[in-house]
Amino acid sequence: STLPRRCGRPLCFSPGRLFRMVSVAPDGARGLRIAALEHPQADLDADDAALDASPSRNWRHPPSFYCPISQQCMHDPVVLSDGHSYERRYIERWLEHHNTSPVSGSELPQRTMYPNHALRNAIDEYFQQVFSAHRRAIRQS
Repeated sequence: STLPRRCGRPLCFSPGRLFRMVSVAPDGARGLRIAALEHPQADLDADDAALDASPSRNWRHPPSFYCPISQQCMHDPVVLSDGHSYERRYIERWLEHHNTSPVSGSELPQRTMYPNHALRNAIDEYFQQVFSAHRRAIRQS
């Protein structure tokens, strides 16, 4: 079975085990604490039930918000000479070992990255709307 991609809720896999981020370091550092899910399908089903009851259930995250390398929602999007946007940390790792576009496979004429401010602003504005809808739903309940 395939697991849904959920923006902002990273899942990682290891043979026979499923892990999920459970918290971010309290000081704002980028460290993550992950926990093994004892009953992964039950946990995901419970999460899905909570999402179904949420006002965001009708929200579909735009595909352009996802990095083609990580398949996660971008927070620091950059654009390359191939015209595609990527999450900075993932494309930096890619470019350490490749001279090609991860999307097309074509050789990159240059490897310069430019911040994609327009996409970052669109992502920020979109999630502000999602969070506002959640806050309104909480106040009404």
